[in-house]
Amino acid sequence: MDVMAPAPGPALGNAVEAAEAALVTRPGKPDVPAGTMKLTGKAVLSRAKATELGSVRKLNCWGSRLADISICRELPNVEVITFSVNNISDLEPVSQCQHLTELYLRKNQIASLAELFHLKKLPHLRILWLSENPCCGPDPRRYRMTVLRNLPNLQKLDNQ
Repeated sequence: MDVMAPAPGPALGNAVEAAEAALVTRPGKPDVPAGTMKLTGKAVLSRAKATELGSVRKLNCWGSRLADISICRELPNVEVITFSVNNISDLEPVSQCQHLTELYLRKNQIASLAELFHLKKLPHLRILWLSENPCCGPDPRRYRMTVLRNLPNLQKLDNQ
């Protein structure tokens, strides 16, 4: 059963498919690595064992090669999301998840702490796991202080 669709980016098929895929890119975003996926509504329903997106409370997509999580805009009631070990770089779609309390993003492609701006809109967010992303940089103390200053309601950051 195919529950996820390839994210826009280089195709793994023949040259025609590769040329068509090259036309479908997100403006202002780097090319998505080959083999990454777009999370679909069908995949969310299957993984959450739900019948409609509005009823999804927990979503676990650990290690699913995801890059595009735009479907999160349609998950207003989700409370826990596990997106660790993927290829996610954009957190804007998560900003619509107003009931989110726990967000696991370890080992993704989040390049900048500026992405925290999107998480500021989440009034119930208490647990965030962001370690092992490029945005964490070489100074763990500075990274931690920046995150906690921007998200003062966090109770736990990176399992601490």
